[in-house]
Amino acid sequence: MNLDLERLVFRRQFLIGPQSFTPNSYWNVRPLLNGLILSHHCDLPVDIHEHGGKLIGILGRAYDASEPSKTQAQMAEELLVHSDSVHQVIRKTWPWAGRWVVLFQVSSASYIFSDPAGLRQIFYSFHQNGPWVGSQPEIIKQMCPLRYCSDSDFVAFITHPQFAQSECSWVGDHTLYDDCYHLLPNHYLDLVKKRAIRFFPDDQLESQELPKVVAKASEIFRGIYRAVVHREGCVLQALTAGWDSRVLLAASKEVSNHVEYFIDRHGVLQENHPDVKIPLYLADRLGLRFHVRDTRDILPGWFTGILVQNVSGARIIPKTRIIFGHFLRDENRINLNGNTAEIARNAYDEYGLIPENRQLTVDELVNLFAYTGYSGIDYVRNQLQLWKQELDERSLDTARLLDFMYWEQRMGNWGAFFPAEQDIAIDEIAPFNCRSLLETLTAAPRELRTRPKWTLFRELIREMWPDALNVPIYGTSVKSFHQMLKDALRSSLPPWVIRGLKRLQRC
Repeated sequence: MNLDLERLVFRRQFLIGPQSFTPNSYWNVRPLLNGLILSHHCDLPVDIHEHGGKLIGILGRAYDASEPSKTQAQMAEELLVHSDSVHQVIRKTWPWAGRWVVLFQVSSASYIFSDPAGLRQIFYSFHQNGPWVGSQPEIIKQMCPLRYCSDSDFVAFITHPQFAQSECSWVGDHTLYDDCYHLLPNHYLDLVKKRAIRFFPDDQLESQELPKVVAKASEIFRGIYRAVVHREGCVLQALTAGWDSRVLLAASKEVSNHVEYFIDRHGVLQENHPDVKIPLYLADRLGLRFHVRDTRDILPGWFTGILVQNVSGARIIPKTRIIFGHFLRDENRINLNGNTAEIARNAYDEYGLIPENRQLTVDELVNLFAYTGYSGIDYVRNQLQLWKQELDERSLDTARLLDFMYWEQRMGNWGAFFPAEQDIAIDEIAPFNCRSLLETLTAAPRELRTRPKWTLFRELIREMWPDALNVPIYGTSVKSFHQMLKDALRSSLPPWVIRGLKRLQRC
């Protein structure tokens, strides 16, 4: 293996500010408008177009599902020519999939926003020598003095045992540092006004009948796969026994000969685990190119050391072996996975047990978030209260509110963590991460987005690749009455009652 450690430092990251940042020879610098400078790693795709006092920059990988043959340069040029406001720019990215950031500058204004789920993260600090906008707080810290947050509620949150047990499941837009914040999904950052501004939902979200949802979503899925394969050639795609994975398999039918499907046991999954057995059988039935990997390597210190330097609060957990496995064998390849699908399937109310007209309290939201493990933590409650207050004026029903909690608080934080950690090894794309697609899927009737049938996902598979339904999907069985009751209690009982029941269970 030809090991070049310098190339791994802040790999696939960027920094925007009044000064350039070049830690080594793998970094490029590009002047922007309004006194700003873009510094970016050479492995991060960047397309910048400037004309007539306007500038558009696309950082990362974006694919237009409506016009799959478009290059990223053409997408940037189209935004530049046909957009005069940040809201016009945002609207034109509706059919885009991928993991990307868009910078828009006009006159003396500068705006920046990310892909729908914020998987290409944006962090920012309006320090006195700023503004600074970057892919991680750690890279901002290289040019801007940041101090660790010492707020007692915050410290109690990150030192709580449940925080580590939930893979550091974050909540809110704060970071480990004072004066450094995270731009959550569905917001853009105004660098002149120095604040994050919500842009979605912008209108009343409508419901649509299942056939219309399935037809439209299927076409978007196919467009995404055509676009990705047209530009990238052969790609990787994880194949498990679950629903999200099966939908993506069905969506990839037209280009399946350009996909290498795999599962990585990362030294944890047994050979008889459903995520190993079912994909093997499915691949055999459908004639797929499928590999079972088992990355058991002990993570070397140099690898974990650079990972922790690159990503704020980087985790070293069993699935970190998957990242190292990609580093060893998948350089310069694109990996596709099923992240963000949970937004469309009622992740916090999988059986649809909570009445849509019921107004959930902040404490109930805390119970649902991270499966009640964060109840009693003041920081979590305060952050979700602020978030709910911002959304209250949008008059969302309960189901939509829970969709947005998963979208912004769960996916935008915890969900974006692993792709950022993987940047040291591979670039990962989530086909579900497309605003047109998410808007379409969440328009399906709520009862069709719930367990145990998952009717919406089943019909999507039937539409795109019906043979993929001939092999069982793990998790299709009805939960026991005990489990259903437990789920219901989580969403309806006060935290102190749930804690008491847990204590009785342990006795």
